[in-house]
Amino acid sequence: MKKLFITALMVPISVASIAFYSANAQNTIAENSALSEKEQKILDKALAGRAAGPAKNCINRAQQRNLTYINDNILIFGSRNAKTIYVNKPAGGCPNAQRYALSYSRPGTALCKGDIAQIVDVTVGSTLGSCSFSKFVPYTKTE
Repeated sequence: MKKLFITALMVPISVASIAFYSANAQNTIAENSALSEKEQKILDKALAGRAAGPAKNCINRAQQRNLTYINDNILIFGSRNAKTIYVNKPAGGCPNAQRYALSYSRPGTALCKGDIAQIVDVTVGSTLGSCSFSKFVPYTKTE
């Protein structure tokens, strides 16, 4: 009888804990995806005069040349002067990618959705984490 009482007591506590954790995890994700004023200005400047096109699974080597970090959740491939730039929002973000080197190997010349990049501290040669690219959204100059 004592075991039944303890089990009956633990179920509501477990459910409450899971609900609390889920709500906090969602709040953290929402906070992490919000842009600071500075990040928003950088993104607005990069996308000014450009229109979004349909997302692509891959970009070629020439389109990978320049990389701009907006934050851990938004990366832009392509130079500011390029006709088209590509915005990528890595699944789960790419924590600390701006502070360290982003290293990825590709079997061909294309960088594709699902490819994994390593976050590397080049001063000591250690891998600090990784992230997976999502689809690449092209933004093309409209002028």
